Amino acid sequence: MTQANQPANAAQSPPAAAPGSGPGPAPKRRGGRHPISPGGFLVLAAILSALYGLFHLLGWREHVSSVYATAGLDAGKVAMGFAYAAAYFASVLCVPVLVLAAGIFAVLRRILPARHTQE
Repeated sequence: MTQANQPANAAQSPPAAAPGSGPGPAPKRRGGRHPISPGGFLVLAAILSALYGLFHLLGWREHVSSVYATAGLDAGKVAMGFAYAAAYFASVLCVPVLVLAAGIFAVLRRILPARHTQE
């Protein structure tokens, strides 16, 4: 292919990479907080605990028996039973792990020096 046959934009440099795809600091999230942080872990733990508390206050615990077919099989009751069981297991299994991870993350963040590459 000769110089005359090439398209006009072929001689130009390639387009710049999308923000956050190359080296350098990652772009900030909306609100300035990154979800993978000690605060983000604690917020998620609080949300899961609040959701379980809400379902418990709504009385959805009694609908867990519908999941195991020991009571009537109403689709709404089965859905409430699944939601309550999922919220319960999340609060029992995930919340303690998130709280411990937030504590470990915060301690390590203070102990280990931050690594910033400047070019």
